[in-house]
Amino acid sequence: MGYSKDKNITQNDAKQKELLKDKYVDNYLGKGKEKVINDNYSFMCLIGPAYALYCNMGKIGFPWMITEGLLLYLVPLKFSIIIVVAINIIFGFIFNELYLKDSLKQIEKIKETTKSSKEINKKSLKRGKKSITMLILSIIIYILFGIAIMMRTESFKIVDDLIVQVPINFAEETSYGSYRAYKFNDEKNSCYIDITSFEPGKQTAENYLNSQTHEEGSEISGLEKEKINGKIWYKVEETTKKGYKLYYYATENKKRIYSVKYTIYKDSGACSNIKNKIYNSLRF
Repeated sequence: MGYSKDKNITQNDAKQKELLKDKYVDNYLGKGKEKVINDNYSFMCLIGPAYALYCNMGKIGFPWMITEGLLLYLVPLKFSIIIVVAINIIFGFIFNELYLKDSLKQIEKIKETTKSSKEINKKSLKRGKKSITMLILSIIIYILFGIAIMMRTESFKIVDDLIVQVPINFAEETSYGSYRAYKFNDEKNSCYIDITSFEPGKQTAENYLNSQTHEEGSEISGLEKEKINGKIWYKVEETTKKGYKLYYYATENKKRIYSVKYTIYKDSGACSNIKNKIYNSLRF
């Protein structure tokens, strides 16, 4: 058996050309052998190192995946995503050649262990078989990288039993007992988060919000309910005469009242977007 095209093999490498005629190449590469041998570009590389691991190319797949993971974690996403896509595109040009060379090397190693044609055939089929296990492993690694990247940009704060997702660009201003305060300021934005928990005595979350002192002349919304992650929260919104916006949320959990107040003094849109993310993250 022979192949009319071998574009991915160096013309001077007569040994590899001869190996392509080896019947065990069919067994090792399987149904995709024609594409590996003839195609100048592997579009499957656009999905990243998962494809290399699926092809049992761990020596390439793992370093490739670690490199891209570190880039995504350490470099700002708007830059790292571009770099990662570029790496995947570049690998598409060289992957088939690397895959073919590795396949031929593996077949040679198998031949060194046995002279039995039946055994060589069996081992070639087994070793060249695409790995669903490695594909699943790569997906798990992707998920872990995703969590790590999310944790880089978001920090989960815990006040007693309450978990709040606070963006990492919020600096902790105050922390004592069951009270936390965080602030975010830049040229166009200024917003604060106050989180507290206390024993209510005879007070309810509703009474607590109604008892809050508001600035004279402010516009105050009526008391409303909102279900967040399975828990009912009461909320009140306030807009001061200066245009400041205050959002009061309160609920009860395990005989304690939890309050989350979000104040926007200056906003170009960032503080408003962050507010929704913070309140949607509230959970016990």
